[in-house]
Amino acid sequence: MISTITWNIPRETLFAIKGSTEEVGDMLRMTSAVKLYEMGRISSGIAARLACMPVVRHWIITAYLTRRLANGEIEWHKN
Repeated sequence: MISTITWNIPRETLFAIKGSTEEVGDMLRMTSAVKLYEMGRISSGIAARLACMPVVRHWIITAYLTRRLANGEIEWHKN
């Protein structure tokens, strides 16, 4: 089941972000997914689905937050 949420965004905001309505919608969806995951409100898999990202790639959100929370001072190791 899909729910739809509508946001009223001032035109000047779209101009400031320099994106089309679709691009801004995608940015808001991704930002919301990352923030909710960061707050511990949703799992990385749910965040991936919210961001319309294949669940197989949910590691991107985890990697982004790990690096962000470590202030960029992290070494990546492939196991």
